Amino acid sequence: VAELSNPWAAFSNPGGLATMDGRVLSLYYSPQPFGLKELAHGSFSFVEPTTIGTFAASGSWYGFELYREVDIQVSFGRSINDMFSAGASVHYYHLSIERYGSAQTFGVDVGLLAHLTDQIRWGFAAFNVNAPTIGRAKEKLPQVFSTGVAYSPMPEVTLAVDLEKDIRYPLELH
Repeated sequence: VAELSNPWAAFSNPGGLATMDGRVLSLYYSPQPFGLKELAHGSFSFVEPTTIGTFAASGSWYGFELYREVDIQVSFGRSINDMFSAGASVHYYHLSIERYGSAQTFGVDVGLLAHLTDQIRWGFAAFNVNAPTIGRAKEKLPQVFSTGVAYSPMPEVTLAVDLEKDIRYPLELH
């Protein structure tokens, strides 16, 4: 939640996008986790800092021809002052299941990042704050709240801890 200069901030805390100081394209692909092509997963994040804030276009996909989840998102993060930055993401979720059809919905995430000192950062993120549902059954997508602290005693080392609460499950410590 409190990570600095990370192109994947669009997924974890859009407030962290404001810390990016250059254009970045990051790609990930795992064609056969555990030797199973059905678990294939890929994602990308393209970050573009501008004079008004930092934009990101990101996406991920999971599955294979019988079952596939796709998440495409547009994010924006901006410094509020020397201490705080905030951001938001809008997701387009698409789910397709062979012989059952497909469904789609939109979700909204928000995030905040605070630089408490040169070595300590605190972050907060809320995912799917608009409580989106998907499909004819109106299945609720997870609403998750996360907060954490990161401590960097030296540039190469970061110690981080966070608390995560999915509204359907108990609080988790990471």
